[in-house]
Amino acid sequence: MRPALALLLLLSCTPACPQSDISRLLFDLRFDKIHQACSPSPPDHKDRLSELYLDNYIYFLKSLTAGDDRSYWDYRFNTDRHTEEMKALAETGPEYLHYLSLINIQSAILAIDHDNAWIATRHYYAAWRMVHYNLKQYPGYIPDLMPLGILEIIAGTIPQEYVWLMKRVGIKGTIASGQAKLAGYHARCAREDQLEATLIMALSFYQFSPQEAKAYEFLQPFSTQYSGIELYDYLLSLAAMKAGHNDVAIRILKQMVEESGSCNFPYICLLLGEAKLNRLDADANTYLMKFLEEYNGGNYVRMACHKLSWYYFLNNDLHRYEQMRGKVLTMGKNLTEADRQAFLEASDTAALNPLLLSARLLSDGGYYDKSIELLTGPARSSLRTARDSLEFFYRLGRLYQKKGDRANAIAQYRQVIKQGAGQQYYFIVNAMLQMGIIAEEEGRYHEAENYYHSCLVIEKVQYRRSIDQKAKAGLDRVKALMR
Repeated sequence: MRPALALLLLLSCTPACPQSDISRLLFDLRFDKIHQACSPSPPDHKDRLSELYLDNYIYFLKSLTAGDDRSYWDYRFNTDRHTEEMKALAETGPEYLHYLSLINIQSAILAIDHDNAWIATRHYYAAWRMVHYNLKQYPGYIPDLMPLGILEIIAGTIPQEYVWLMKRVGIKGTIASGQAKLAGYHARCAREDQLEATLIMALSFYQFSPQEAKAYEFLQPFSTQYSGIELYDYLLSLAAMKAGHNDVAIRILKQMVEESGSCNFPYICLLLGEAKLNRLDADANTYLMKFLEEYNGGNYVRMACHKLSWYYFLNNDLHRYEQMRGKVLTMGKNLTEADRQAFLEASDTAALNPLLLSARLLSDGGYYDKSIELLTGPARSSLRTARDSLEFFYRLGRLYQKKGDRANAIAQYRQVIKQGAGQQYYFIVNAMLQMGIIAEEEGRYHEAENYYHSCLVIEKVQYRRSIDQKAKAGLDRVKALMR
């Protein structure tokens, strides 16, 4: 979930206040407390540069969490003000371009969230030039590893059709090379920056690692230090869900909602509703509706309506199911992968199969045995169409794979690939992707390369960007391993 959040942690704290305290407040989204703790320095003070960056970062997080146009324009107005004052300071040393590069990355992330690819590209290119110039001037400046790692990860996720353009302007990088830079930053950063470095590293694992449990395993040991910090708890919940620990995610998210009394960070309610739906809980709709009521932005609205339509379908409320399905097609935006997929699935006129939908949700929640029992039980007779049969084999394959039974997973995926040849359902190409991941894990790199390449060249309608990103990252990994 939430690709924008996967690159938001670009913090560099001001030395005018205790850095560890400010870092914790910032990641806890307690912006008012930061202003109370820090008094602004005079315009010519040595700390003014970092104070301007911190203030800009607060506007960035406000815009990212609110998601609406008003907060985005507030960010843009204040960024112009901050950067002009930063330039007027005429600072020497590595900090000046370091901060400006981070501000450009922030601006690129928000521009993508607000459907302005041209502005995003301009800021991304500016950040790339600034970081590399700074590295030439100050090659031992450790903080630059962080923006450099983020920029290389972004370069590694560029769609295939734009790779030639990146090469032409001198931009290069892979997810693996970017993660290596972030790992270097995590290992060598100052103690007061460890919270930031930990979250950045975990985010890269969550978004791009083929091992679904890696982010959760990485974050868990830090619970004693960072539990109670909003963005840490949110990321831990995301990682727990992806690793199949849905009950853990629900416990953390419920505590966050109860402590705040509301969803001041609306994505918490969205994620809690999603986790509860994965468990087929009767109150999953409560939190999904709360997200729609409290969120003022356009992203993930279609996803939330789509999840609600599933909830009503499984609870035999077909009137509300059709209502929510209609809202998927008319509300929100199509900028995120989750929203695009929700729109495509809601547009599909094929009848939902309650068996397959329930199995899909249980699998997403990590309830693998329950899902397998459901699929292999008497309800299997409800499969009516060739598409249902293909999805059945795919769902069973994913369940076996997640349980570590590779042989059975491969057998199911081969059925999907063989019987689904020439069709464009996402689970056919995703079966190829999973076959590539299994082959890579077993050291059959040439076979993995073939599967990853097939994922990139096959025409896709659903999940195109995320499948392409994962296939491209897989190709980069196996090519490096075959060298």
